[in-house]
Amino acid sequence: FYRVLPSKAHGLVLSEITSTEAKFKLCRIENITTVKKGNLQLNLHDGRNIQIQVKDASKKPDVEYKTRGTLKLSIPDQKILDYYPMGENVQAIIYKGHNIGFAGKITKITERFGVNASIAEIGDISTAYNYAFIIGKDVPSIDLPME
Repeated sequence: FYRVLPSKAHGLVLSEITSTEAKFKLCRIENITTVKKGNLQLNLHDGRNIQIQVKDASKKPDVEYKTRGTLKLSIPDQKILDYYPMGENVQAIIYKGHNIGFAGKITKITERFGVNASIAEIGDISTAYNYAFIIGKDVPSIDLPME
């Protein structure tokens, strides 16, 4: 089994994974829309859409999903196993830009509005907030290749 991961040296690489790790996939929430009866539809980075049934449309759902957060989905049944919100003190990997492939804990997020993009600091590296892909809470939920 293999997983495609961003790499500092090669852009994208195939990383060999265990059969246990092959049973789930991490998907970033790109957008959230409201559909019939007040249910939520999570639009994910890979084109998947997952509907969340809301018991009472006037109340918030049990878990408050937000854009740029990451879902841990079981494969092949696509059940939500865990949710990792975007924020400080979570594990992330940079998947775009000059620092592609760098992984670590987000130490600081500076939100800006207008022309200047929001910044996420991962260790000593600062990158655009949108370039960080959350991969876990205290520790990464996936094995990362050593480079």
